[in-house]
Amino acid sequence: MISNGVWTREGEFLELPSLDTAAVCELFRHLLLRRLHQQERLSERFMDTLLSWVHPGFSVFAGEPVSAGDSERLERLARYITRPPPPGHGVLQIITPPDPRTGSTLRLLDPLDWIHAVTAHIPDRVTTVRSPTARERGK
Repeated sequence: MISNGVWTREGEFLELPSLDTAAVCELFRHLLLRRLHQQERLSERFMDTLLSWVHPGFSVFAGEPVSAGDSERLERLARYITRPPPPGHGVLQIITPPDPRTGSTLRLLDPLDWIHAVTAHIPDRVTTVRSPTARERGK
């Protein structure tokens, strides 16, 4: 969540004339992928590949602004933003076939581990498979 303006040191709220949701989306995309790379969950090459995609897979929704005078709505929003996740919700639980080493059928993943697990199979680059020539086939 982001604000549609800024607070001055004097306590005045300066509203932005508009919100460029495409720019916010692109910034979020870059920051998330950089964090995944820093956490060693994406190679630099794969991060660059993802950043080169035309359709980034992210989106931003800009809803109705909350008025500074709407104390009830501001409080509800502040409570939503600051609340911790409920027990067991900060971690994703996945039931899997038994692990051959441990026999465990449950995997607990934090959000970054989950993103890594579901994207690890995507190759860093596309390889072209060519058909063998007649000479290579022995003809």
